[in-house]
Amino acid sequence: MVVKSKPPHGATGNFLSKTGAKKAVAKTKLAHFGELYRNLVMHEGECDIYQLVKVRHKRTEDIERFSSVNDENGNLINDRVKATIC
Repeated sequence: MVVKSKPPHGATGNFLSKTGAKKAVAKTKLAHFGELYRNLVMHEGECDIYQLVKVRHKRTEDIERFSSVNDENGNLINDRVKATIC
């Protein structure tokens, strides 16, 4: 026999607020990316693709700059191979 337990007091309200927030975020993302995908189908969308790639590349460069390591003399090491050896 399976007995369903009730959630603690207030847990259902928290669950409903989380699902409502998730649905709102999903609708916003759908609207944004739907417009983006419609633009990519057109010829002018080629420039948008290159712009997206450029932005993504710049974001990864920012991450790499913050993850640099100093050697024992306090000099900044920008090379990944040398940074992993230290």
